[in-house]
Amino acid sequence: MLVDTEPLPTVGNDAAETEAHTPPAPVALLAAPDDAPPTDPAPVVQANTGPAPARVAVAARWLPSTRQLANAVRLRMDAALGPAHEGMPFVPGLHTSMRQAFGLIVVVGLISGLSRMIWQWVVLARAGTVLPLAWLGVWSGRYALRFADVDAFSFFNQQVSGLAPRAPAWIAAGLNALGAWISLPMRLLALWIVYGLLVLLAAKLLGAGTTLPRLYAALGYAALPALLLILWPLPVVGLVVAPLVIVLALVAAQRAVRAATGLDSVRALMALLLPPVVALALWGLLLPIAVAWIW
Repeated sequence: MLVDTEPLPTVGNDAAETEAHTPPAPVALLAAPDDAPPTDPAPVVQANTGPAPARVAVAARWLPSTRQLANAVRLRMDAALGPAHEGMPFVPGLHTSMRQAFGLIVVVGLISGLSRMIWQWVVLARAGTVLPLAWLGVWSGRYALRFADVDAFSFFNQQVSGLAPRAPAWIAAGLNALGAWISLPMRLLALWIVYGLLVLLAAKLLGAGTTLPRLYAALGYAALPALLLILWPLPVVGLVVAPLVIVLALVAAQRAVRAATGLDSVRALMALLLPPVVALALWGLLLPIAVAWIW
């Protein structure tokens, strides 16, 4: 008689015994045919190592942050401008770019000219004329003495300035005031570009080591005092607003040039004043020559 000598399974080792006696999976020994379609590998799922980088808002790309604007109002241009970011990633709120200065000047121009546009709209609509014709009447009264026939010249310009527009007065006046309002940021941008380039040349002559985009970014903060021009239509305040804006803009520009170029206060002021002084000198030399040549 045969006796089964296999040991009895013990309790607790069933899983181990089953795994030990499980036969291996069959292995395919035949190679796949050459014309078999290739099988795509299993997709690899990459682990998310962190949140996706947040997109910079449009306002942050085109305008400085409120903290930077607050520092510029306090004339802390070093903190407003931030360190130079050439060769490193641009960080909104820390650095100031030329594009942000561009957007700042546009916004300042639109805000500062809003009250003037409304005032011009009301005045021109009540007068029944448009801005160029109104300025023609004012100009004829101020500069008519340069012409031989003063009465005829003044009468002609006054008649032209009093012509009624073809469109309704309030529409013609509104469109004309709107065009003057939109042109104000364009004039500020032209001043920023041309004057900034001249200031850079003067600063280079005085030993500055900055770049044109950084200087443009700094000079953008000098447009902030122009926000006071929104008070221009007021009867009494409007008389002192323009001179006050010029003085404050000069102070802000001096601090901005010093922050962007590293020049001292005196040389930064000289870099600002040298372009208009040279322009006035050239104007004084060329004007008599031009007048003598015309007459």
